[in-house]
Amino acid sequence: MKNININWIIYSLVLIIIIIVVFIFLPKSQKEVDNDNLKSSFSSENEIEKYDILEGEKDAKLSLVVYENYLDPFSYELQKTLDMAKEEFGSDLLFIYRPFIKDSLDNINANLMVICANEYDKGSSARQLIYSEGKENFSLNKINDYENQLSIKNNQLLTCMDNMEKENIVESLQNQLESRSIYGSPTIVINNEIITGARPYQDFVDSNGDSIDGLRSLIIRHLNN
Repeated sequence: MKNININWIIYSLVLIIIIIVVFIFLPKSQKEVDNDNLKSSFSSENEIEKYDILEGEKDAKLSLVVYENYLDPFSYELQKTLDMAKEEFGSDLLFIYRPFIKDSLDNINANLMVICANEYDKGSSARQLIYSEGKENFSLNKINDYENQLSIKNNQLLTCMDNMEKENIVESLQNQLESRSIYGSPTIVINNEIITGARPYQDFVDSNGDSIDGLRSLIIRHLNN
């Protein structure tokens, strides 16, 4: 009987060890894999990229990465909120604007115009110009007028847009969105936190009765972390 008890104890210990080893090396669930991929995709989110439009100092305490569609009214609406943040937090914030490129020709042209204008240090002004035009009024037929307003020589923007290998640029930027789980505009990324839509500046209660942090509260929380 004693030998049987010892054998049973040994068997139980071996079984426990096997279970622990299997648990440790068990493949991650799809949800865990997706979360890891999401974190890694944002590991370099605050690094400045080729087509970024910057507002603020690169050594600011906090960076807000804004994916925007210049012809989208919600992206336009968000600008008012971002302006309030600039006014309150000033040099503490760096705004990194990135294009959210859809398949529509007008959206592609608007983004390429800003990219080309940025080569002449007019990217931020081009953003504001297109926002002021709006989806209904923006047209490449007015490119010479846009160049005049941006103080860029006639035909330089259009020449740049025609010579930039459009398809490669558009495909690259679209792939970047997919790899970072950016599916709509506008989207703000603060550190690893994704905020979709035109988030109001102040806290609010949504249609479900839930209290939601406004952009101001989110900025304060990240500044204090």
